[in-house]
Amino acid sequence: MFDLPGLAEAAGGALAARGVSDRCEFVAGDFFTAVPEGHDLYTLFAIVADWDDERCTTILGNIRRSMAPGARVLVTEMPVPEGPAPSFAKVMDLEMLILTGSGRERTAPEYRALFGRAGFAVQREIPLPSLFTVFELAAA
Repeated sequence: MFDLPGLAEAAGGALAARGVSDRCEFVAGDFFTAVPEGHDLYTLFAIVADWDDERCTTILGNIRRSMAPGARVLVTEMPVPEGPAPSFAKVMDLEMLILTGSGRERTAPEYRALFGRAGFAVQREIPLPSLFTVFELAAA
């Protein structure tokens, strides 16, 4: 688990409470600077929507530079459906703008373009029973 240093104590307690601290460790850091190197899988759940395109490209670029050869990245987000039909994802898009000032939900094509700018190719898109989709990425 990789997150900001201030979350170390809470994260350690959560891992211990779930009985996984023997096989999962907390690593403190800032994904705008660097991420742990050499792993074969990186997962991001509802992270990309928190940031504007430039900051997302920084995060994803840091992952791209740090991953082992052949590694994959799983990005789980709530793509906004195209067209005028109502959607909870559109409500979340407004919420992201209000809460972060620059975060936003994106359409699937916008996510694919963003991933491409960071040096990734989308291998698969896996729609979940919820409104979320998992984008499986590999280095382009």
